[in-house]
Amino acid sequence: MRANSTAWSVASGRATARSLSLDLLNDNAEADLDLKEERSDVEEFELLVLPHVARMLRVALRLAPDRSSAEDLVQDALLAAWRSFHRFERGTDCRAWLFKIMLNLATKRRRRERRFVPLIDASEQAYFPKSAETLAALDALSKEHRTVLLLAAVEGFTCREIAQMLDLPIGTVMSRLSRARAELRRLLGYR
Repeated sequence: MRANSTAWSVASGRATARSLSLDLLNDNAEADLDLKEERSDVEEFELLVLPHVARMLRVALRLAPDRSSAEDLVQDALLAAWRSFHRFERGTDCRAWLFKIMLNLATKRRRRERRFVPLIDASEQAYFPKSAETLAALDALSKEHRTVLLLAAVEGFTCREIAQMLDLPIGTVMSRLSRARAELRRLLGYR
């Protein structure tokens, strides 16, 4: 009987070792699955975000004092987007989400610096084939009017999307957009 109980415990030991090795294999398979899911998150992030980087840079160039600061702003926005990608709701407007992150970061930077940031400096004019008169008129607009005008006219966001990005009522966005257009026309001498 003792031999049987020993044989049984050895057999149980083998079964336990076998089940442990299967558990380890399953854990490795789960780790591989987690790695694949992580890769799919990276791939999904790249698929959703990368098409918008050039547009983000275009707006950042108008919000930041120089190209280097604009690139930093976009980079910081992309990093913040990656860090909060798990909270991004699939099926919503990724472009609006990214721009909201970038605009919030720009606002934080502006508050920190406590100084006026010109729309574009002379070294950046080569990237924008607009006249100096138009750029000067845009610079003359208030920050609120300029931001709404750029998001609507240049980036093509709707008033509803801009309202969500800036956490403003849609009526305020529509009013600012109308006033910005009227002021720009006035500054450029159009009626």
